[in-house]
Amino acid sequence: MALGWDDREKSTGASVGEVFANCEAMLVDAENEEESESGTEITKSYERGELWVRGPNVMKGYWRNPQATKATITSDGWLKTGDIAYVDDKKKFFIVDRKKSETLTFYDLAQELIKVKGNQVAPAELEAVLCTHRSILDAAVIGAKMADRARYLPTSGEDEQPRAYVVLRPGSNLTENAIVAYVAQRVSKIKRITAGVVFVDHIPRNPTTLLAGICRLDVMLFSGREFSLTPSVYVLVRQNPPQSTGGEMRERA
Repeated sequence: MALGWDDREKSTGASVGEVFANCEAMLVDAENEEESESGTEITKSYERGELWVRGPNVMKGYWRNPQATKATITSDGWLKTGDIAYVDDKKKFFIVDRKKSETLTFYDLAQELIKVKGNQVAPAELEAVLCTHRSILDAAVIGAKMADRARYLPTSGEDEQPRAYVVLRPGSNLTENAIVAYVAQRVSKIKRITAGVVFVDHIPRNPTTLLAGICRLDVMLFSGREFSLTPSVYVLVRQNPPQSTGGEMRERA
């Protein structure tokens, strides 16, 4: 993580924040990136490009996968996030899209940003906020398409709402309402958890991805079973199941 908000500031927009201390970030012309490893840096405010980050807390590479490492990290340490972003006059970054690849992978499907009323919300940002609560061990957030917020009924259409899957510490009695309120106090309105909180026994993680990242496809499958849905992405995943740790995701008893 190389971007975030200063605790002394209040988030009032869709920005993911500014560059952390000891970290670097730059935007690179995604269309001309292949011309050179270093890429063409974008220096103008509000101009979109792929977000690259560098710092001591950025991964060194993929475990036993030099090809993936070479494709993701430059020789001088820049990690290509695949996120399309822009920066405003106050040096705040806004993630607006994902870089499109010629071949759509299951990882790409699972990394899609949540589309909330025309805004792009990064699940990782909300997960980071959730995990700052002392009663929460782990969390995953995905976009859910809801028609009836009170009953959490799914609907068709493009607009989504953030839905959280949370692992509590043993003995914790933290409630859904308390979690929703906790997040609401720390993020802008469009980033609030408005599609409910589900307590689960574990969050599936893929040991081959960045920092054993969340296997969002497993979370999406779990969400599909909740609503008895079988959209194409769930069918695709069943045909090519992701390799995650911890076994099948289950709701906490």
